[in-house]
Amino acid sequence: SSDLAALSSERDIAVVLICTENSQVRSFLKHAKEDPRGKLRADAGVHLAVGNSDIVLDGFTSGQLWDLYRRSVWCLVPPGNLYDLTYRFYDAVRLGCLPVVVTPSRLVVSAPFAAHVRYESFTHFVHVNSAAEATAILEKL
Repeated sequence: SSDLAALSSERDIAVVLICTENSQVRSFLKHAKEDPRGKLRADAGVHLAVGNSDIVLDGFTSGQLWDLYRRSVWCLVPPGNLYDLTYRFYDAVRLGCLPVVVTPSRLVVSAPFAAHVRYESFTHFVHVNSAAEATAILEKL
């Protein structure tokens, strides 16, 4: 199938996140990418588009978003309206992109089947409480 072919293709993007800026963590990630003094701003391997409204998603079909996931090694999964694993997490896994669940330090993420699925075997869980911490995490990826 085309999904299997995409999974085996070369990944030319290191990190991806396309979303609205509706949480503090998302804001930290946006500022880390857009910092004019930082090296992430010009890094084509870090594909982050975080906006103030749904406008950031305009121009992207779900197929184009999925293509970015297929081409990426790491997919960032910040909290949204709920503090559980979101569709973004499941889409990343389905498309072969390793999820990086990014949360504030004291947040516990609800994960289904936690007694049966070893999420830590394919998922990174990181905590971010500032743009500087977001920068450090993005630079490591």
